[in-house]
Amino acid sequence: MKTSGINKLAHVLAVSLALTAGTVVVAEPHSDTEEAVYFAPTAAPYGTSFPEWTAQWWQFVASMPPAIHPLLDPSGEACAIGQRGPVWFLFGNFGGVTQRACTIPANKALFFPLLNAFAFDSPGVCGQDAVHVSVTDLRTLVAPWVTGAQLSAQVDGVPIRHLERFRHQSVVFSISTPNGDLFCNLPQATYGPAVDDGYYVMLKPLPPGDHVVHFQGAQGTFSLDVTYQIKVLPM
Repeated sequence: MKTSGINKLAHVLAVSLALTAGTVVVAEPHSDTEEAVYFAPTAAPYGTSFPEWTAQWWQFVASMPPAIHPLLDPSGEACAIGQRGPVWFLFGNFGGVTQRACTIPANKALFFPLLNAFAFDSPGVCGQDAVHVSVTDLRTLVAPWVTGAQLSAQVDGVPIRHLERFRHQSVVFSISTPNGDLFCNLPQATYGPAVDDGYYVMLKPLPPGDHVVHFQGAQGTFSLDVTYQIKVLPM
């Protein structure tokens, strides 16, 4: 596959996420305090590796119609739509400043990208040439969107440091889209292969109460500033 053909893929997305966490002190990497807040990048939370969780995050994103999509939600009103299981997904925006408020049940881990990008094979639609693109070429396409990213995150005003540790490449996966999807008005179908590259964190369940995280990210001409205010309900 020629590079010029890859460049015609129109559905590479750089999406960031801010989320809220508990009142914690984030210490040096691998400290007991830090490990109490989030899962280590090498862990497999709830029996699933980070590369697998990243694929699930994108499958969730792809499955939601724009009318109720949490990535397009300016207030947090849509944050509970479609959520299930022990892990809730949180979302960023497509650039700019967003502030959201979200109420979540107790005992839910929170999985989110700091900055991420993905691409999928869809010959003849969504700006792609009428030829297939290999997994290798897809990974080559998405990597520059996150390489060299400038990232920062504050948990209740305390910075999370050494964010470079959290870069992950997804497993190969597929996505199933509704009619009028988020990306480029694809026909309802299943598309693949798809791959992701990005920086992801999973927080362990937070204590009941109010929490705030302010997140900023930039790569090339893309930048965002997102704040989540999260209320964790009592057990």
